[in-house]
Amino acid sequence: MVAPIVCRKRFLYFSIFFTVLGALISIYSTSHHLQLTASGSTDFSCNINDTFSCDSVARSSYSELFGVPLGVWGFGYFFSLLALLLLGRFVPKNMSESLQAYSVMVPIGVLLSVVLGGISVFSLGAFCISCIGVYLCCFALALLLYIDREGIPQPLSIKKIVNGGVVAGLLVIVSIFIFRSFVATGPNEVQENELRSLNSDPEGLLPNVFSIKIDKTNYSGYGVDYRKGGEDAKVVITEFADFQCPACSQASAQLKKIAQAYGDKVLIVFKNYPLSKKCNSGVQSDVHQFACAAALLARCAGEKGNFWKFHDQVFTNQVEMNEANLRRWAKDVGGLNKAEADQCLISKDVLAKIHDDINQGHQYEIDSTPTLYMNGQKYIGSRSVAKMSRMIDYLLNQ
Repeated sequence: MVAPIVCRKRFLYFSIFFTVLGALISIYSTSHHLQLTASGSTDFSCNINDTFSCDSVARSSYSELFGVPLGVWGFGYFFSLLALLLLGRFVPKNMSESLQAYSVMVPIGVLLSVVLGGISVFSLGAFCISCIGVYLCCFALALLLYIDREGIPQPLSIKKIVNGGVVAGLLVIVSIFIFRSFVATGPNEVQENELRSLNSDPEGLLPNVFSIKIDKTNYSGYGVDYRKGGEDAKVVITEFADFQCPACSQASAQLKKIAQAYGDKVLIVFKNYPLSKKCNSGVQSDVHQFACAAALLARCAGEKGNFWKFHDQVFTNQVEMNEANLRRWAKDVGGLNKAEADQCLISKDVLAKIHDDINQGHQYEIDSTPTLYMNGQKYIGSRSVAKMSRMIDYLLNQ
């Protein structure tokens, strides 16, 4: 009779090693995701170049499931595998259920690794080193399982697999809850009462105060500036952004939380500053080749009352940006038909407003995107909700 896999210490130890390694990489991945969400970019070692960039992958809509970073799910998955291995080793009466459930969960991890790897290749065009590490752990566990497959108690029983799977599922849920509660709490989850605390003059505003023009109707300037919040708010945040800029995508998510937290106490104004020579004379190269088209279509969507819907759609799905998708989003959420989108992209009137925003940016000493101004002063602090809220509270109390 072939000894069960748990009795074969060599395979057991290797399997434990890769489950623990997978859990640790998942913790690293989650830490990276939280820092990226808080600040818009990171200096993590997994950022090697444009192709191997964990920042690029983590900015995509695929980096979370039900609002939970995939790293947290990965931690729960490897924790449950480890628990099943140990239950099979030290609790003989649960050996069959635990190991049979383990033998099913390992291939599931391989399948998900293939799917996520395919998304990186075909949809994102970028790779996350920590993600690759997780995939390799899953493949290693599958190889170990295959080599010693005779150690899985036979015959396989659906009832035993389901019973073991229920235990594994509960372990995943519990581990995710614990992990989120004690490890993965980031600045985005700070409660409103914590955001309101302010005891001193915070740093983060440069001394120069600009009188930033805000056009509030289509009959002023080159067209209305799209904005949200209170028109008479004491604090006005003006954002100069590029729709293809990754840091702008992160900033937009934080500003959305600010708008929800402060309501009419704050006015948030959006202005365009595309980093593309196609519409910005201050840029010598096509850093973001679709930024000008996105800016134009966003304004035309605004004429249909859908600026912020299009704005959120583009930033949320930024890594998928191309001309075809911009046109699709303009139709789906912007309310523009094909003829309207075609006309928008060649409209001199719409382009004139983009140029006006850009010229204002030059006047207000913009040197990167996103650039934020609070009551006319350039904000240079962290773009996390907590840090911006501290500055907003300070300005509200002046």
